[in-house]
Amino acid sequence: IHHWCGLIAGIFILAISISGIVLLFDDEIDRQAYAEYFVLDVPARSLNIDNSIHWIRAQYSDWDIRIPALPERQDEALLYELRNGQLRKWLFVHPETGKQIALLDQAHNRVTYIALNIHYNLLAGTTGKIVVLMVGILFLGLTISGLILYRRSLWKVLSFRQRISLQSRRQFFSGLHRITGVW
Repeated sequence: IHHWCGLIAGIFILAISISGIVLLFDDEIDRQAYAEYFVLDVPARSLNIDNSIHWIRAQYSDWDIRIPALPERQDEALLYELRNGQLRKWLFVHPETGKQIALLDQAHNRVTYIALNIHYNLLAGTTGKIVVLMVGILFLGLTISGLILYRRSLWKVLSFRQRISLQSRRQFFSGLHRITGVW
């Protein structure tokens, strides 16, 4: 049970880990990828959301309107994220005047949004969420069977007294697995 749960869950650990790494830096990745939209030609002296929110609400009445973060500098555009189901649009406006600078019509095709969908539902919507739930149950089985199998080594590993044998390749990987598995 421990072997098969580990093999199956390992595939998903890889997908979730890689997508999680991308999500860890999603703001930085998006800011770098779309840097030309964030930089203003004319810096804003103040932030006036009222100048843009009214026309955006009128033009995109069927869309949810979000502001992911306010501009941190005067030369930075105000970003609106428009949501309609899985569809996303990014609308860059001047923070002071409210004039549109750029529209990213397919914001749902960004690398970071795809990574988010892989991370939470494996790009498969409700079916993917069920698969992620089943993998979570596999992890539970993996943990319980690991506790049963390695119960004698548990305290040794946690107290840093478990040694990794270098006598053979099998003993080396067995000890390494025991230590990484417990931690």
